[in-house]
Amino acid sequence: MRAVIITPADSGRRFDKYLARYMNTAPKSLIYKLLRKKRVKLNGCRAEGGEILREGDVVSFYLAEETMSCCMRARALPKSAGDIDVIYEDEWILLINKPVGLLTHGDGTTRDTLTDRALYYLHAKKVFDASSASTFTPAVCNRLDRNTSGLVVCGKTLAAVQALNRMFAEGKARKDYLAAVTGIVRKGALLRGFWEKDGTANQAAVRREGAGKEIFTEYAPIGYGEGCSLLRIRLHTGRSHQIRAHMQSIGHAVLGDPKYGDLARNAWLFEKYAIPSQLLHAERIFFMEPGGVLGRYYRRAWAALLPDPFQTFVNTEIHT
Repeated sequence: MRAVIITPADSGRRFDKYLARYMNTAPKSLIYKLLRKKRVKLNGCRAEGGEILREGDVVSFYLAEETMSCCMRARALPKSAGDIDVIYEDEWILLINKPVGLLTHGDGTTRDTLTDRALYYLHAKKVFDASSASTFTPAVCNRLDRNTSGLVVCGKTLAAVQALNRMFAEGKARKDYLAAVTGIVRKGALLRGFWEKDGTANQAAVRREGAGKEIFTEYAPIGYGEGCSLLRIRLHTGRSHQIRAHMQSIGHAVLGDPKYGDLARNAWLFEKYAIPSQLLHAERIFFMEPGGVLGRYYRRAWAALLPDPFQTFVNTEIHT
């Protein structure tokens, strides 16, 4: 008999979902059969699978070790994973400054992602167990485009991941970006638009009226230079490519953006600064969840420094 004690990382998870992760190669039919046959018990009692686990609960497996090993597979961590720039970390969350050029999550073809690097980092610190007995995997809960830099948040426990996902979905995280755009912008505004995305082309369009999902993007100028401006942009909604598409729709495309930008200005940016991608950076994040797991961070803010090429551009071209 094998006994496993539930840790804070799995507290709050449904029992059947926990078993599906613990016995990660077993079909669901086998898991429910083991529950019915009382070969797997919760706190010494028969369980149905819908129970919500709590820290300290004991799961008992009345199975041969050979059977258990056949139903469990370790997670492979990529050896090529690079370093991460940690902004803040405690037992619940990990904040990372994502570099330009790195995917947040995998796309099925890329081996090195920010998620991979975060897991590698946590595994090296013995915070994340990648063995076959592991039932919880820390998760990055907000996404940035490959060529957008800045703050992303990783949950280190199940409760933190659930709370972060809910906070982002309900708009209780304020996100501020820095963007260099074409043209001179002297006044700020709150933009309203209707967002649609062509999934095949992976391109969004924003219109002032019409069909689509309503979005709001707020911006304020910080300074400007010759034919360009530096803006602080706050997202009130969170749609894919929202800033890039919304700023293009009002004639102030993000500099360097290969999808929505101005080709001539992008060529100038590359020739002068060797910057091949958009100057867009997730600078700050504010947690506005007053209670629950994230209540300890209520009204707390974190900031991430600009990457060197972007900072060089600002120092050279922008005057406040």
